[in-house]
Amino acid sequence: MAIAVETTTSARNLEDVMWQKFVRGLAATSVGKGLDPKTVMPTSGLTQADWEVMDITGLPSNSANPAAKGSIIVPALEQWADVMPTWAPNYMPSSLDFHDQYSAFLNSIELSGGNAALQQIADGYATNVTTARSKLSADRMQVFTDWSAFNTAQAGIPPSAQTQYQSWYNSTWASTILNDENQVKAQTAKYRQALAAVGGPDYQTIVTAQDRANLSAPSGNALVYNGVTYPGYSVTPGLNDWYVSALQTLANGSAPAIDIELSADDDNMSGTEDSSYAGGGASVSYSAFLWSGSASASYQQSKGAQSHDSLVQGMKIKYTAQAASMFTFSPSRWYDSAMVSAFHDHISPNSAFANKPLFGAGGLLNIWSKQVIVVLKPSVTISGDKTQIASLSNQFQQSSSASISVGAFCWSASANAAQGQSHYDTDVKVSSDGTSITMTDNTNSPKVIAVIPTKLG
Repeated sequence: MAIAVETTTSARNLEDVMWQKFVRGLAATSVGKGLDPKTVMPTSGLTQADWEVMDITGLPSNSANPAAKGSIIVPALEQWADVMPTWAPNYMPSSLDFHDQYSAFLNSIELSGGNAALQQIADGYATNVTTARSKLSADRMQVFTDWSAFNTAQAGIPPSAQTQYQSWYNSTWASTILNDENQVKAQTAKYRQALAAVGGPDYQTIVTAQDRANLSAPSGNALVYNGVTYPGYSVTPGLNDWYVSALQTLANGSAPAIDIELSADDDNMSGTEDSSYAGGGASVSYSAFLWSGSASASYQQSKGAQSHDSLVQGMKIKYTAQAASMFTFSPSRWYDSAMVSAFHDHISPNSAFANKPLFGAGGLLNIWSKQVIVVLKPSVTISGDKTQIASLSNQFQQSSSASISVGAFCWSASANAAQGQSHYDTDVKVSSDGTSITMTDNTNSPKVIAVIPTKLG
């Protein structure tokens, strides 16, 4: 029978303390050395690092022309690099794209010394540009989502009978993306004409920055993937290079790259610090540290998840990862932080950004996911007395067809077909003396366990 866990103030404090201890432990490891624990956003540990082509299955490709290992999967990169996270302690992406928001900011700047009446006209055209750009961004990400679903569905038929990407794209999305791009160009041309009429000493500075943010492959500020243009980003180090090296490290039997141990209690608050993104509302509080439920929500615990934080009160939790690395995303030429510093207080009163917060919680240009920590082969061990472990094991077994999450570790029977199959009986073990339970990710799929955003402004 499932144990109902009442959400109380003490339970809430316990979750916060456990997350804070975990993040502080992560910041003390070699991969997280130098990080400010207050600025680290842990994830559920369920989501793959997948922005480069890697061989995580060891099986032959069913494609006649497989992509080269290490080549960038641009839409997957954008889902990490071009994200402005929700202002909250745990990582969750928001609906705001970094490039789009920066471009909208540039289009909301009031030209000093210009014609105020003509500025209002230009602001109206700028709003149309922002709307058109947002539609293009949403559609180009949907192309990747739709193709992935279509390609997965046809994987079971012979390669010779499969529909190739270009044919699929031409018959489904090509005309929509072209119309979106043409709409952005048309609205931008009208806005630029109106802006030129405003004039003023800042005109050329603003236009130069806008030109740099206007995406095109020849300008070096964009990435083109299967005919679709995305904001340009570079990533260091290379994901596949690290992955190959990590597999070699595993084969050599090296010690875990991350080894964190914490007590699941709120008695010892030493060394814990509140997240910079925490607040009074439930929407900006830490999620449950230990829960079980559906694995359908890859970035956060599912709505139907059951918290077990109170059940592990006073127990010891050990988190390890055999390999780990931090990856840094860098915009390709289109972003200029000096523009934000110089013009953040020059917002036009009739623009899309007028009378709205720019920085901080709720800001339109607040934080961007600059870095992520990726691990391979993570494992969690929970230790306590035999009665506690037996109760915990019983709870986990009832959820063995779904998922179990402890901190930034998530075990799932079927989280993602690309991650390989997991089985409760082989991945979750109770020690011979009954005083500990260990969960291990036995797949070869690297997981993102933390995001370190940078504050803008």
